[in-house]
Amino acid sequence: MNQVREQMWNDMSRSVKGVFCYSQVLGESNIPMYSHDKGKLLYAEGGTVYIITQEKTWYLLARHYIWIPADVIHSIHTDKPTVVLRTLFFQTKPNEHGFFKEIGIYPVNDLLLEMINYTKNWEGVITPEEEDRFTFVMAIKAILPELSKHKLLFELPLAKDTRLKKITAHLHDNLSKHLHFPDIAQQFGLSERSLARLFQSDLRMPYIKYLRTLRIIHALELLTTTKLSMNEIAFKIGYDSFPTFSNMFYQMVGVRPKMYLQQKM
Repeated sequence: MNQVREQMWNDMSRSVKGVFCYSQVLGESNIPMYSHDKGKLLYAEGGTVYIITQEKTWYLLARHYIWIPADVIHSIHTDKPTVVLRTLFFQTKPNEHGFFKEIGIYPVNDLLLEMINYTKNWEGVITPEEEDRFTFVMAIKAILPELSKHKLLFELPLAKDTRLKKITAHLHDNLSKHLHFPDIAQQFGLSERSLARLFQSDLRMPYIKYLRTLRIIHALELLTTTKLSMNEIAFKIGYDSFPTFSNMFYQMVGVRPKMYLQQKM
């Protein structure tokens, strides 16, 4: 741990009543597995961030934030060193709203985005003695349960089985292809029944659900980080037509892809 980060954690550990604000360019080095004794709001600009817990990978896309409760072990990764992380650490109590007890990714609407941006130059511990700033950051915490009622399922379980690790890596790398279930089973030397059981026992979901979720996550990433057309995105993630892609997107996200881009979340 470098001296800057070590000092940051020392300051945060002392901020029992305060709120800890921190911004950083992630750079070439990702953040390895760690946990903290405070709840964390994490917002990222400039690319997709991957938060890996002991059970899942969470995909933090543009115009979304993730809430990570206290004591959740996780690491933070991105393939773009220019990504900026903005973080607010809050003390939480056992009797608080259930929202603060579960990890989740939520859209950032205009109000919350303005509030997060307002704090971007605040660094370190904000204590109750700094009345104006402290009141402001505590207002951010207070409105989260009200603004964050639509939890988005931008997560996928991590494979533990060695065979399944290779298969899921293949899916990630070949989304533009059809990836038919029988072909995948044959390619990796498994019967269809064995592969189906493997997905269900290891990932607790069927193959088709895993693949559809992976495709829609990648579509959301392309929608928010590229200027590709809707048809280009559909083909890039393995759909032969935009209507088919649009229908699946609607089932999983709740709006059509065009509306997703147009709406002011």
